[in-house]
Amino acid sequence: MEEHESYLQKLLSRGAYTKGDLRRKLKARGCPSDFADGLLDRYEELGLIDDQVYAVLFVDSHPDWSIRRISDSLREKGVSRDFIAYALEEGEIDEDQRAAELVRGWRPSVEDRRIVGRLERRGFPRSVIFRAVRALP
Repeated sequence: MEEHESYLQKLLSRGAYTKGDLRRKLKARGCPSDFADGLLDRYEELGLIDDQVYAVLFVDSHPDWSIRRISDSLREKGVSRDFIAYALEEGEIDEDQRAAELVRGWRPSVEDRRIVGRLERRGFPRSVIFRAVRALP
């Protein structure tokens, strides 16, 4: 079981991960679920794994994504709804402002239909997309 803990330490030395991501990686390496859960709980108690901090940093590092896309990505990583809500509240996301800034950066070199597609892929609601496209010349 020592090899699993060494692997976990190696992962944590490379960057930040959610508890869910780490659980999946350990499982893929053949680590028994009970051992992985105990190991992850211990590292969480030590403050080496913190999904709430991860969520806040994730929101800050994705300034061109919508609330929906951020939420979906964090949920896929196993972050709890409470931590996601906290991170979104801390980030004070204004989707209209984010979309407008993206449109401003893409114009005039990108045509409107492509801008709409880009914003859709970033998860912005249609109403926000159309307000941003119409607002800027």
